[in-house]
Amino acid sequence: MPTGETTSTSLIDSLPLVVSNARQVREFPVGFMNTVDRQTLPKGAGVAWREIVLARLTAQAVGQTTPLDNPQEITDTLFQIEPEMYGIHTILTRKVMDQISRNVYGQIGSLMQHAIQRRKELDGFAIYDGATFSQPGAGVTLASGVIAAIVTQISGNATEHAQMDETKYAWVHPYQAHDLQAELGAAVGTYTIKPGATAEAYERGIKAITMLGGAEVKLSGTIRVDGSDDAHGGVHARTGIVLVEWEFPDSYTDVLKNRGGAEAAWLYDGYAYGERSSGTLFGRVLSDAIAPTA
Repeated sequence: MPTGETTSTSLIDSLPLVVSNARQVREFPVGFMNTVDRQTLPKGAGVAWREIVLARLTAQAVGQTTPLDNPQEITDTLFQIEPEMYGIHTILTRKVMDQISRNVYGQIGSLMQHAIQRRKELDGFAIYDGATFSQPGAGVTLASGVIAAIVTQISGNATEHAQMDETKYAWVHPYQAHDLQAELGAAVGTYTIKPGATAEAYERGIKAITMLGGAEVKLSGTIRVDGSDDAHGGVHARTGIVLVEWEFPDSYTDVLKNRGGAEAAWLYDGYAYGERSSGTLFGRVLSDAIAPTA
């Protein structure tokens, strides 16, 4: 006969298993889609969103006695974006639905939505890879001057430029932002630091880097880091990238009688990104993104 004190190990089979809390693996906040020209394709409006682009006309000098008989042809170009369908599908057996902890069950709907949002964010960042210009290059440490240079390029491009007062956004991976922080804090320890960007970066870290070279700096760990440890961020004018979405996402559920009453759920969304003016309104920030150690 066992002797001694009764502990939780002694009565392990009598202790109830209670799930006190449920959470999802943390997602990086989505935000890229809110920094572009966001358009909605309503139902009944065809399969694509369309925009007509009219080419520039050229004025000429005319002498006071010279008849002006040199008509300028007005030409147009069709710019269109056709959203594609994206979806996610889950099946929960009847036993799972009946017995699963309610706080876990309550996470499933938003878990599916987060998958759609993450995919939309990834596809948005992927458009940077089609940029006409890309700086500073694979394996190179990012410096603030790169962001300023791209802002200047998209603001002064002769083919088509962003308006000077138009908001520009610089999207970088947190590992890229660490290099910017190191640049700003390079003077720490060499002389007295007065209030300003350097002091802010030293005290608050990458959170303090909000504006550089005329662009609002945004951070996202969703930005792709390739097999060579280079991150593919970018800088764009708001109107340089267009996101066309369906009027609203669609969701469906169905009871699968041939599977004992399992419940299937589907969530669909439709969207596509497009670039205006053949990449002159954005540029890629491709730089080293090895995990920082100091």
